[in-house]
Amino acid sequence: MGNLEPNLVHIFGHREILTLDSRGRFRVPDELARELTGELARAAAQSNLPPRAFQRLSFYLVPGTQRRIFLYPPTNIQVAVQRFESPPPGQDPAQVRAARDYFYSMMGFAEADRQNRVQIPDHLREHAGLDTKERQALIAGHNLWLTIVKSSAAKEMQDKGFSALEEVGPNVLDRVDTTQPSTGPDATE
Repeated sequence: MGNLEPNLVHIFGHREILTLDSRGRFRVPDELARELTGELARAAAQSNLPPRAFQRLSFYLVPGTQRRIFLYPPTNIQVAVQRFESPPPGQDPAQVRAARDYFYSMMGFAEADRQNRVQIPDHLREHAGLDTKERQALIAGHNLWLTIVKSSAAKEMQDKGFSALEEVGPNVLDRVDTTQPSTGPDATE
């Protein structure tokens, strides 16, 4: 992990089911809160954000793909912004503009309260399909951001992810030498 960017917060290996209350709030799980607090303290030394930005857990909440909500720690939001401001070549500019406008208009900032509860704005709950009938959601760490997805959609996403890992894993995870073709257990001779 030596090549991780020191000014960014990294979140690995967290996956947990949450329950949203009637106001659309969820409590950041204790283990995750400790991990984030440690990462924020480490990143604060490298950040140009004011120290007050690191006193409580806070996130930029943005619409994500596949009806998810992405939660970016304040130091990391620049990653998403940069991707919209410099999209990959070949993208339709009108589509990028429409997606960017939707992304920015839906973006919200939330600071955890003293009980580490974070409120998801109504418009983002609607984006993710988290209505009053479905209050269970999965929160998962994805390195530079967290995702929240309603629990009824989480299993399908997990199954798709498993299939994708089986397909690309041998060429990504099983490789030892990046200058040679894959020599993993599924490589053909």
